[in-house]
Amino acid sequence: MSKGLAIVFAEDNYECLELHYPRLRLIEAGYTVQVVAPEKDKIFKSKEGYWAKSTAVPEDIKAEEVKVVVVPGGFCTDRLRRYPNCCELLAKCWNGGNGAVVGFMYVAAVNSTAARSKAVVSTSV
Repeated sequence: MSKGLAIVFAEDNYECLELHYPRLRLIEAGYTVQVVAPEKDKIFKSKEGYWAKSTAVPEDIKAEEVKVVVVPGGFCTDRLRRYPNCCELLAKCWNGGNGAVVGFMYVAAVNSTAARSKAVVSTSV
């Protein structure tokens, strides 16, 4: 039995450990994990050359069902913020309060691009 839906965003030049490690740990923890990207069934390559295949586009995901969102760093966040559908899904998940949004590096840039988020405290290291 699944603990719920977790989504991990993907785009080219993502930070490898920030996508794959959370994805694998969420699967181990019992979540159903979808790799969400602007295109479905596409291979995206990390900065180091590893790949991840997208399993869904934002329109496939119901924000109210999402328990965990992972946005990896690298140049992935810079690319994702250019897609309104990705920003919209992130904003809905962020504002929905149903679960946790885990962002690495510049996730606030992706969320602020959506211009729909409530005021939240975020930090980047």
